[in-house]
Amino acid sequence: MYHPYFRGKQFELLAIKELAELIAQSAFVPIIEPVRLNTGGLLRTVQALSGAEGRCVIVINPKHGEFQREHAALQAFFRENFEEGGLVSAGILLNERVSAEEAIRLNENFGPYSPMLIHDGFLEEEV
Repeated sequence: MYHPYFRGKQFELLAIKELAELIAQSAFVPIIEPVRLNTGGLLRTVQALSGAEGRCVIVINPKHGEFQREHAALQAFFRENFEEGGLVSAGILLNERVSAEEAIRLNENFGPYSPMLIHDGFLEEEV
């Protein structure tokens, strides 16, 4: 299984949406890091993937873009729009900004969304 990483910019979301059938058939699971507070394009992209029975991962604590300081808003958007146990998983980005305690909390809070841990320079020695 291949997990390509995308920043949720307009043209990347459009490409994923247009290729939703192929992505689903190929068992690709795109990881999308939302970067814009306007989530309409992200939602349409995920709906296209889900409609094709494709899976994806949405990073709920992004490092880049407008959501890097608005994690709570993105996490609320995630819970409001995606089903527990559905085709969309919560991605938890592990980097120098995330403590072990924060990573554990996010994993517990998003457990029903099949969380995936994404290593990006995580420095904590003990978890």
